Amino acid sequence: MNRLSYKVIKENENMQPICPIFQIVLDDKETGFYFDVAGLELSSKKSGIFPIVIGRCDVIGCCGMYIEVAQKQDKVFWKKFWNGQCCGEPEPDDELKEFRFADGFIIKPPLEFDIKEYHNIFEQIWKELPKFKSECEKYKRDLIDYKAGKLFRI
Repeated sequence: MNRLSYKVIKENENMQPICPIFQIVLDDKETGFYFDVAGLELSSKKSGIFPIVIGRCDVIGCCGMYIEVAQKQDKVFWKKFWNGQCCGEPEPDDELKEFRFADGFIIKPPLEFDIKEYHNIFEQIWKELPKFKSECEKYKRDLIDYKAGKLFRI
């Protein structure tokens, strides 16, 4: 089973605030990629395709990925990966067979997580989110869009 967590990244080397804030840590390895917090929240509540992985640019369509999530009993599965640059709902040609976080750190679906741990990740982020104004504002805007069905964009 895979382990998912996060690391708070508040400043870059020039001590300037950066957005996004919550770096994905997968199987105890820092990825250099970040959670789309609204996408993570929705994926913690139901199955579907969600924008979950974004790069430092904070735009899913630049270098991020959509993930097809399935919740079954006590597990959450990342079943398929979809190119974040797709325009509109992902099509078969947009599917990624693997995703490269960094040199030597490539993941392939499916990934499997404990559902309680997965839900806990969002709950932990939720508690920290108000500390970061820009990330909190982005989360609120994105959540409204995502709940309205506007999940897919570049």
